[in-house]
Order: sequence, then structure tokens, then C-alpha cells
Amino acid sequence: MFCKNCGAPMAEGQRFCSNCGAPADNVRPVTPAAPVTPAAPEPPVYNEPAAPETPVYTEPAAPERPVYTEPAAPERPVYNEPVMHDSVPELKPVRKKGHAGLIIAIVLLVLLVAAAVSVFVLKFPAPAYNWSRNFIAKTFTKPEEYYRAVETENLKAVLDAAEESGTRNGAMPITEEAPSFRESKMTVSFNSAALGSEVLDLLQDSLGFDVSWLKNVGLYHSLGVMEDGSMGGSVTLFLNDKDLIDGQYAFDGKSTFYAKIPKVSDQYLKLTMDEINELTDGELTSLYNSQSAYAIDQETFRILADRYSEIVINGFKDVEKGSGELKAGGVSAKYTTLTVRANGKTLRDIAVAVMDKVENDREIMDLFYTVMRAEGTPEEYLQRYYDRVMEEVADKKKSLEEMDSSELNFKMTMTLYLDDMGRIVGRTIEVKQDKETVAKIRYGFVTKGSKLGLVLSVSEDGKNDLFLIEGSGKISGDKTSGTITLSAPLRGGEAMKLLTADFTVTGKDGEGKFSLTVTPTDELLDYALRNVSSYAPQPLLNLVRNLRLKLESEVSGKTAGFVMSLLNGKEEIISIGADRYAVSSFDVVIPASAVDAEEWANSLDQGQIMALGQELMSLLSEAGMPLSVLYGLMG
Repeated sequence: MFCKNCGAPMAEGQRFCSNCGAPADNVRPVTPAAPVTPAAPEPPVYNEPAAPETPVYTEPAAPERPVYTEPAAPERPVYNEPVMHDSVPELKPVRKKGHAGLIIAIVLLVLLVAAAVSVFVLKFPAPAYNWSRNFIAKTFTKPEEYYRAVETENLKAVLDAAEESGTRNGAMPITEEAPSFRESKMTVSFNSAALGSEVLDLLQDSLGFDVSWLKNVGLYHSLGVMEDGSMGGSVTLFLNDKDLIDGQYAFDGKSTFYAKIPKVSDQYLKLTMDEINELTDGELTSLYNSQSAYAIDQETFRILADRYSEIVINGFKDVEKGSGELKAGGVSAKYTTLTVRANGKTLRDIAVAVMDKVENDREIMDLFYTVMRAEGTPEEYLQRYYDRVMEEVADKKKSLEEMDSSELNFKMTMTLYLDDMGRIVGRTIEVKQDKETVAKIRYGFVTKGSKLGLVLSVSEDGKNDLFLIEGSGKISGDKTSGTITLSAPLRGGEAMKLLTADFTVTGKDGEGKFSLTVTPTDELLDYALRNVSSYAPQPLLNLVRNLRLKLESEVSGKTAGFVMSLLNGKEEIISIGADRYAVSSFDVVIPASAVDAEEWANSLDQGQIMALGQELMSLLSEAGMPLSVLYGLMG
């Protein structure tokens, strides 16, 4: 007999397959060259073969079901899918697309992301980004070596800047090296007067109550995450600067959540994660897992970035060094250039090499598991999902390997513009198929004296932009200011200016202030309101035409904060603000004793419930909430 899972021979009486470990009842019969019919109608007789190493099962003359035909020996054991729960969606088969388009899309996406983050690094370089003048140019003489060094060092600078920015902006790493502590404040403020009396009247008629009483609502939050995965903190909810509810919470990092709300109960209430998920539809677990997912070990992330960028960078062989002029936002300057050329076969080989590495990359599997856990995927489904993704990768790799020369009839030309520090200040990428441009991306960040210009555009034919971001400004010491415009065609029409944005940046080395005010253009508003302008209330139309969006952020030392505001002209209507503070220490207390929350809730009598409700209503009334709204809340 043979193992049904992997096809290896099994001896009679053997309980498990020695090759794959499958149980002995997971066997299949094989069809012998000459089946033997038993002498009597009793159950089939198992005749031991002459060679004990490979016993042969003698099949009855009339089998009840078709005989399994052995497939070709697989390269690896066949994965047996577990019985899936109804709620787990089946993955849909991948639609076959044009091979050339697939490669073009992959390459352009990777290069576009690299372009965007490189622009960020130019203005906010990480402290480690400190090369000596022309160090790379002096060290590497061959253009291809020069190109590899430039791309590698710029990637390192991007990762350094991203890590620095994440730390300063209150990211919460959960690592084995040290716990993390943070305090934060989030506030939503509302200035009803900025809407104007006419719009306020419209709102009151629509909502049925006055909204002018609402000034701000928000919460204070202190959070600590310990090495063992436990976390805890305190929360205070306020309305119009009146504290409504405060409390403490703790989570043991495994299965139990504790909460104490002094105005509700003086003792800790205990809930299991299953109970919390039932109450919150899984949101709390998802939030906790998300914190873990976004706290992927920085070293692992760097290893992956280095590993796959090296495959891509080393795949380009045709590199030429020169010089050229880069224009952006009305500013032009001359830079050192590196021109990289690659045909369809080269790009195909790079894509295949990346996929081949992904198939056997343990860090990729760990990363996949982390992200899927953050999405709430049950543990028993993780391996199945991972295997399916790897099957898709293998299928795509095979389809690329089988492409013929007619499908690889395209070429890519990429030009890098380098400043005298070796930093990439601009990049142009053009892909041609049958000598026709099918995609073109260009970006640049040009400085000349005190002038600044920037551009980012994407085009399908090299002439008409799908979108264009262009800006200009000036640099004065640690302050940079200017204006950016976004243009794009709408519904196949001619390109029009959609948004303008005024920006100001002060500071250096990742610390300072940033301000951005976005204004929709008259062309965009005319287009957006064309179908409603005939019947919408005029005060509301006037308000929409006067709206502005403003974003301000500040990073200093261990503090980071931002405010996003919606303005009516210069008056602030709504603002959402958040401040985060790194704290040197924080006590996460897992209570020694706690009361089961469900038992506690069931023990409350009607009088106690009414008393709690009345206390909450009293607090809301003190915060300025009108009686009409209170009665509405009470139903």
C-alpha cells in the first residue's frame, strides 16, 4: 500500500507514513498488473508480496468506487486543505492579463514609490545621511557600480528617515528590547459661528435642534506597552472641557481585559477577549493586532528592503553616466545623470528573480502572518492563505518564464539626476512598446540659489498627463515656502487645475513645523456643483465655495502633534487635533483581583441603573448639552 498524501510505499501494519507523517488510514490502493479474484465472496484477501519492502495490496475483482490513479511524483508534499468555516471567503482565480502590461505595471509602481519617498528625504534627511562630497563618484568608476551605490545609499536614507519620522510621530513599537510609553490628547473642536447664521438655521431645521452649544469633544489617553505584551493606560473623555468619564484599563497580552471606571464602579471589572470581541464585533482585538502589525521589527524590515532592492538594482546592466538639465516648477539646474536602459527580457528576469526569492523567504512568511493576524484571520487559516498566495506567485512566475520574444518587445529608459552629494533629486522613467511610449513618469526637486521647484507627473503617451503636480517656492535659512498645484483631466476632458496648496516648512533634521492649506479651484467647484447649483440653498453653496482645508504639524524632541482644520475662508469651523508625548516611564498594573463584568452588570437593580443614567445626564447638562438633545438621547 501507498500513502495517499505523498505516494510513498508503506509496510503492512505501519501506523504513519515515514515520508510525510500522514496516518495509516490515509492510504490508497494501486492497480496491480493482473488483479486476482478471491476464491470465496468473503472480503478481499491481502496477499503479502515477495519483497517485504513494498507489500502489494490485492484488489477485489469488483471495486465499489473508481481506482485512484497515481499522479506523477510531486516536487513537494501535496497540501491537504482543512475543512473551512463558511465565513472564510474563497479566493477568486486570477484573471490572466497581458504579460507585458503586468511587468510594466510592477516596475513602474516600484519606481514611482521610490521616487516619492526620495523627494521626502531631500527635505528631511536623516542624521545618518551624511556623505562626503562626491564620495560615491570618487569611489566607483564604472557607471553600473556608481548606479548601484547611489540607489543603495538613497534607500538607506529613506529607511532612516521613515524610522526617524515614525518614532517622532508617536509610533508605538512593540519590541523585545524595551517597553514603549506614550501619552496623547485628541480633540475635536467645533465653532458653529463660523458657519454663518443662515447655514446654522438650515442645520437646525434639518437636525431638529441647535448645534451652537457644541464647542469641543475629545479624550486624554496614557498608554504603556511592556516587554511581555501587556498593556494598560488611562482614558478621560471630555465635552466642552468638562470631564465626563475617566478610567483605567489593563490587558495581560493574552486573554483578559480589565477596566475600572470610578464613576461607575470602584473595582476592576474583568472581561475575556471573547466577550469583548462579542461586544465590539472584534474591533479591540483588531486594534491590538494592528499595533503589533505596524510594529514590525525594524531590522527585519531593513533586511527585506536590502534583499529585494539588491535583486532589482543588480538586474540592470546597461548604465551610462553623463550630465543633464532638470526642470521643475520654473526652476532648472544641471546635474550628474545616470541613464539606465533595460529591455523586456531584462525586466522579466528581474521580476522572476524577485518571485523566486519570495517563494522561499522565511521573513516574508513571518511578515505575511503578522499582517493577516492584524486583519483578524484565525490561526488555523494562516497556512492555507499563505500557501494560496505562494501558488499564485508560482503561477505568475511560470507565466513570465514562458513568455516569448513577441511579448517582450518593450524597453525602459530611466534617467537619474544626482546632486553633488550623490542624492537623487529627480528621475524620469519612460517605457516604450513597438517604439511607442506607453508610460512615462517624471519627478524632480530642483534648487538653485534660494529658488525651489518640484514636479511629479504620470502620462500614458508621454504627452498628455494623467495628473500633474507642480510647485515653486523659495528657501530662506531653515524656512521653505511656496505653492503647489494639482492638475488632471476629469472624465476624459481636458486637464484642469483642481487644487492649489500653500505650504511652509521650518526646521531641519526631522524637527520643526509644517503647514499646508489646500484650496479647491473655481474650475473644480464649477464642475462639482454643476448638477446641484439650480436647487441647493444659496447659503450652502456659498459655504462650499469658501471652504479650505488646513493641516499643521509640529515635531520637537519627544513630542509630535498635528491639527487638521476645515475653514470657511479664514475662520475655523472644525478642527481635529492630536498631540503625542513620549514618556520615560509608565506603570501598567494588572489587578490582583477583579469582578466578572457580566456578573457585576447582572447584579445591578433597576434603581442603580437609573442612578448611573441620571449621573451621566447631569454631567452632559453641565457641559452645555440642551435638554432637547438629552431627551433625544434618552429616547
